[in-house]
Amino acid sequence: MEKMLLNKVEYITPYDNAKYLINVHLGRYANGDRRIYSHYFDKETGGWMPFLTFTVSIPEVPLKDDEVIIKNYSENADALPWLYSWDIVTPVRQVVGNRVVFDVCKLLKE
Repeated sequence: MEKMLLNKVEYITPYDNAKYLINVHLGRYANGDRRIYSHYFDKETGGWMPFLTFTVSIPEVPLKDDEVIIKNYSENADALPWLYSWDIVTPVRQVVGNRVVFDVCKLLKE
């Protein structure tokens, strides 16, 4: 079941400091793991478009139902501090998957 966590909040990208108005949603991957993703408001089309997926699914990493794995590289370089600032997640532990260190976080909003 999909749920909106934040409605129309500002997100500034780490690579070009562009500002976006986004909605943040909580859903599930096909394997049942939770996922946090967002849409931005596109002024040209007047509609909401896919933006960032803040999480990844790594099937070999066991998670509790209230945990997510944060994608913290590339366009998501500042994802964890941003999600933390909105009281969406709090870090629990780190794991290695695909040669990258990821933060496993507890969901604070559901």
